[in-house]
Amino acid sequence: MPTDDERRTLSPLDLHVTFGPPALRIVDGQTFITPIQPRYHRSLFPDAPGEQMSLVAPQPHGNALRKAYLSHAHVRSAEPGATILFYRSADIRAATAVGVLEESLVSTDSDEILEFVGSRTVYSAEEVEGMAADGSVLAFLFRQDRFLEPPITLAELVSA
Repeated sequence: MPTDDERRTLSPLDLHVTFGPPALRIVDGQTFITPIQPRYHRSLFPDAPGEQMSLVAPQPHGNALRKAYLSHAHVRSAEPGATILFYRSADIRAATAVGVLEESLVSTDSDEILEFVGSRTVYSAEEVEGMAADGSVLAFLFRQDRFLEPPITLAELVSA
């Protein structure tokens, strides 16, 4: 069993890879709240508390602990090991899942984005092409760490 000193010498990403999930080191300025629509949340996190089991064949991105998220966010300061809180918008309006950033890419080239995310995304190739046509896409690869039970509400996030 590693000592606390040995754990402290690891980067946040190396800590998660070596001892997680769940193993998380939160670094000041490296926690990001990422909104996710309910339909994409259900697909990306099918085993989240409260989700209904689907009769449709599971998708690779839903069954894996290593996933991808795409958006038009302007965040460019996230570093490997950053903590990502997934905020389920519209219905629950709360942070429900935690991930650890592996790496990110900003691009308007849909082929480059698709090669980067592989089967780790909820989006189809056509959807990625549409996103890229609308401007720079932030794609990040992350490792699922845990589900928040209970979820952290919007009010709690704002007050923190």
